[in-house]
Amino acid sequence: MGKILFLLVFSIYTAAFAQVGINTANPQNMLHIVGNGTTDPLRIEGIKPGSGTYLLVDSNGVVKASTDRSNLTFVLPSVSNSTGLLLSQAGQTGSTTYNENSAPASSIMPGNGSWTKISGLQSTLNIIQPANTINISVEGMVQYDSTAAMTNTMTVSYAIGIFLDGKLIATRMFAISGNGFSGTTDKWSVLGQSSNLSVGSHTIEIYATRRNTTGSATADLAIARPASSVSSLNQFMAKAVLQINGVYQ
Repeated sequence: MGKILFLLVFSIYTAAFAQVGINTANPQNMLHIVGNGTTDPLRIEGIKPGSGTYLLVDSNGVVKASTDRSNLTFVLPSVSNSTGLLLSQAGQTGSTTYNENSAPASSIMPGNGSWTKISGLQSTLNIIQPANTINISVEGMVQYDSTAAMTNTMTVSYAIGIFLDGKLIATRMFAISGNGFSGTTDKWSVLGQSSNLSVGSHTIEIYATRRNTTGSATADLAIARPASSVSSLNQFMAKAVLQINGVYQ
């Protein structure tokens, strides 16, 4: 009798207030659960139909387990470098085009220079479904490495490339021009995308190359690191950051 009375009272309370709170006297939703911060607040067993490690909500609002990963998004931890590189005039490539899906050693034609990897600026992702889209973004700083002022007649052009599994998938060209100060700085950023990567592990790496010099801008170009000859940047300020996210389709 006591159980019946309790159920009756509980049903009336639920119908009257249309919200149920567990561990809270002020529910903000139809069902509001407040955990205690030490244990998992919700456990559901015997969900059907379907099976798998993902909980989905169907068009009727029913929660079910499934192996369907469609529209499942993911974000990899951001990666930053602790050291960068210096690009010298002697290694510049000149005005050249870049070949998509080519390796660093063959993606510059013609030219005497080459791509140089930014040490530590790489990430590995594991693909679990063949229908996918991957978005890649990387940004960092560049600085002219000289105590002498970089005048407005001095320019150094360079390029940053995103390599996926050793193949070039995105690149952008940049130029840093003098502003009358020593240690001139600028920011660069590159966006890349790839679709339908094969299931398994893939590696993303970032490279840089120097292209042309105008005027008397013969000093090195510091990429993702501070120039050694001036003190207006430190590694924290100059570092590059690599970010990767994607979605299974």
